[in-house]
Amino acid sequence: MKKSILLLCFACSVAVTTLQAQTPADSITVVSNPEKKAEFKGGVNGWIRFLESTLDRNLLEKNNAPSGSYRVIGNFIVDRDGSVKDIRIEEDPGYGAADEYKRVLLLSSKKWIPASDKGIAVAYRHKQSLTLIR
Repeated sequence: MKKSILLLCFACSVAVTTLQAQTPADSITVVSNPEKKAEFKGGVNGWIRFLESTLDRNLLEKNNAPSGSYRVIGNFIVDRDGSVKDIRIEEDPGYGAADEYKRVLLLSSKKWIPASDKGIAVAYRHKQSLTLIR
């Protein structure tokens, strides 16, 4: 049985200053260039360990994807409490990769250290790519 291999790439943040939801009470102010960007607890190594233990490594095989590389690109908000919100897919290669991206990000909620600016936690839009190989 072939194993899907995970490659991980951090991409730069998306420059967004404010997102407005349907009501003013639900609006989230996103800082586009904080002093310290959001990061997963444990840093890059912690993120990789989390992905290795959480991703469905047989996803591509189960969805009959031909051998190859499949990259999902998306962005999401890491809110002031470390929760993940507003996941947006920018590039979806198919075969369930985008749904898996969303599922894993939702499971990572509250496991992020929020961005900070002038010592205060702020919401930050993070761009992330995820490459699966079969």
